Amino acid sequence: YSFLKSPLARLQMNRLVNGVAQKTLNLADLKSLKIWNIPRSLQDEYARIFDNIELEIESSEFSKSDNLFNSLLQKAFKGELLS
Repeated sequence: YSFLKSPLARLQMNRLVNGVAQKTLNLADLKSLKIWNIPRSLQDEYARIFDNIELEIESSEFSKSDNLFNSLLQKAFKGELLS
């Protein structure tokens, strides 16, 4: 899945797509993609690191939105939001 989202895969798929209005790939095109054979241990390590990064991003975004909400709530209670 990660490979299909990678720039390398996109580059390969862009070379294979057919059509003008709606670009398509068929099964033979997908089978022709060159996919690296990476050892399972490295794949697992990548997945673990990727999951940790995603959790950090989600936590950071939640924290930021929570802080913004609390700031607005305080301003609302103080009557500072009225123009």
